[in-house]
Amino acid sequence: MLDLVGVAAFLGIPYAAPPFGARRMRPPEPPVGWEGERGATDYGPTCPKDNDDPEGAALRRGAASGVRLLAGWNRDDTRIGLVPTGMIDLADERILSAVVGAYGGPDGTIELYRAARPGANDGDLLAAVTTDCFIRVPVIRVAEARR
Repeated sequence: MLDLVGVAAFLGIPYAAPPFGARRMRPPEPPVGWEGERGATDYGPTCPKDNDDPEGAALRRGAASGVRLLAGWNRDDTRIGLVPTGMIDLADERILSAVVGAYGGPDGTIELYRAARPGANDGDLLAAVTTDCFIRVPVIRVAEARR
């Protein structure tokens, strides 16, 4: 268990079998069991990337090539969810580390964000990381796949 700002978090506990191969786009199946105690302080594997991305592969092969694509984002895209909930004011180094870890960011990610955004507070960095993970990077991947 990990304590994040007074909230107990049990991390990395599988709730279903991985949704790959024949399980893709199917109802969840029970997870594979384990023996003994299982640590719950680290996130599990990250979401599948390019090799496990049949939709991206289809776009790269030319699917939907006749459909126009307008893609864009701004640094405030995720603030709409972070500001009203108050999460942006709770952001600190521990939360940033947890969020970056959950999104699969390697060690040193927070330092890169700090260097690229001089003077940004932890809430600004949280918004930037979240926007990149959920908006900017997926938009770039779709656009690149359509080339």
